[in-house]
Amino acid sequence: QEALNKGPALYSLDCVSIISSLLFVDEMWEPGQCLLDCLKHFLSTYSCKGYNLSLLEWLVSRIEERGPVQKLRFAVGVEVECFMGYEQGWQRGKVNALWAHQHPDHSYGQMKSPYEVLLDGTGGESERMIYAPGDTDTFIRQPMEFPPTRFARGDAVIATRAGGWVEGTIISLWHKHPVAQKWCPYLIEVQDGIVEGNIIAAPEDTDLFVRAMPDNFVPDQIVL
Repeated sequence: QEALNKGPALYSLDCVSIISSLLFVDEMWEPGQCLLDCLKHFLSTYSCKGYNLSLLEWLVSRIEERGPVQKLRFAVGVEVECFMGYEQGWQRGKVNALWAHQHPDHSYGQMKSPYEVLLDGTGGESERMIYAPGDTDTFIRQPMEFPPTRFARGDAVIATRAGGWVEGTIISLWHKHPVAQKWCPYLIEVQDGIVEGNIIAAPEDTDLFVRAMPDNFVPDQIVL
């Protein structure tokens, strides 16, 4: 997308159609391939068949200029953890397939997910197949061993933020902060009486950042 944004203003409609359809062509994808692999393979296969692929050639060159493209981090059979939302948290399983359709019988026009994962049913959940939509720590990660936390998901706490303390509820344990790229022990949904549903991250499991809900708590007060 970044390469396209820096490209010429006018595009060949045929070429744009080819590029936009690449993610939906089953035979173009093989385990471990990245989009650049797919683009280059398509270019080498069809450049001698009379198609105008000048934009595709330019796109490949621009992507290559930006350096190596990361391929999928996990192989089939590797144990991973997948984020199943704040209600279910992180659950463990094994990679069952790469670049898989969630609904194979209705796959036309459907983008593939980089990982098909069979969850192992630990933590009280049933064994089931799920699909990780992206190859980032937001969706899938290697199994992590974190120290125990003082609070559990669902606990009522108070958390510090700019301006004072606010009450909230623990909704996730050990989540990676998208900006700081640091594993935070708590994600806390706060309700400050003005905007509900705000989520803040506690960077450490100490009283400096998060505490048990005290009696007669007053929001935004200075808690000693």
